[in-house]
Amino acid sequence: MKTILCVLALGLATIGAAGQTVTKIARSSGVKTVKLVGLLNFDGEGVILEIGESNYNCPSIPYQKIFDEKETYGGIELQSIDLDKRIVVAKVDGELRAIAFEGNDATNTGVATPTIQLHGARIQPLTLLYANAKGRTVLEHPKINEATFTLTANPKTKAEIAKTFEKLFASQEITAIPDGDSFVMLVPYSLTNQITPHSDKLAQPGSLLPASSINFQGVPMPSVLNVYAEYLDRLDPHHPPSMLQNLPTEPVYLVQVNPLSKEQICYAMETLFNWNGLRVVTNQDNTLSFLKIQ
Repeated sequence: MKTILCVLALGLATIGAAGQTVTKIARSSGVKTVKLVGLLNFDGEGVILEIGESNYNCPSIPYQKIFDEKETYGGIELQSIDLDKRIVVAKVDGELRAIAFEGNDATNTGVATPTIQLHGARIQPLTLLYANAKGRTVLEHPKINEATFTLTANPKTKAEIAKTFEKLFASQEITAIPDGDSFVMLVPYSLTNQITPHSDKLAQPGSLLPASSINFQGVPMPSVLNVYAEYLDRLDPHHPPSMLQNLPTEPVYLVQVNPLSKEQICYAMETLFNWNGLRVVTNQDNTLSFLKIQ
């Protein structure tokens, strides 16, 4: 973490498919700000919280996370959720706080207990909710805009929830493109003609690896490239990806929500590399290099 830049870096990377786990979590320490940006009332109750920290009087970049009822993470312990009053009670670094939506318009919805209520939620937590409702792993294009989403809706089934999110994404010119039976791509409207899903053309998959074998949430690209090369046991120790210059700076989001084969996991990561302007090259010694696409 580079605290001199006053930046909060939050990354979680996990890959268990090859019997290895790589975890990277970095957080600044300081006073937390916590905002309620989402209430969820399906598959149990949950919330989306936006969390920021200040360190040496410098605000960090806030991140948003889904919390299940009674979940504890990063010094935040969820105590209770009142869906009718739209209030969440949580302990934040040991301090009890009641957290509500900002602005009166977020509480006067006309719906007693909506299934989904969003007020300033960003794309990443919504992508994960959508993936679970759809039952497919999402491949998220890095050029999706950083819009925030506001919504009150009352879908009942997973299919209805997925459709609700697809309409919400469409309101920000983001389209959902099915890719075989296991993936769905989220892509800006302006790039749809450049996208060619082809996971259905992969060789017959071998044994399937359980959901959450891949879990990249805001992970820097060099770390993802290292994990990919190590996963295939083809990392060049003398020229690891972390030594490459001018790599994409956007963090990588890829959370596996359904069982996938090794070939499918590689396809997912390679698709994201390609969208970020990188190509995988096999060297003569069978190690991997990553080249920028001209």
